[in-house]
Amino acid sequence: MGDLFESITNIVTSAIQHDWVNMGAAIVATVQHAVELIAKLFGLG
Repeated sequence: MGDLFESITNIVTSAIQHDWVNMGAAIVATVQHAVELIAKLFGLG
């Protein structure tokens, strides 16, 4: 859960700084963390 929060924070920080490359990477990381979290919740991971 901490990883997901950290990823979202990275997106916001990158957006504020108009750092689109980092923002794209942070969005990808957030999606990955969200998928992992959902998989754990449903016992798939």
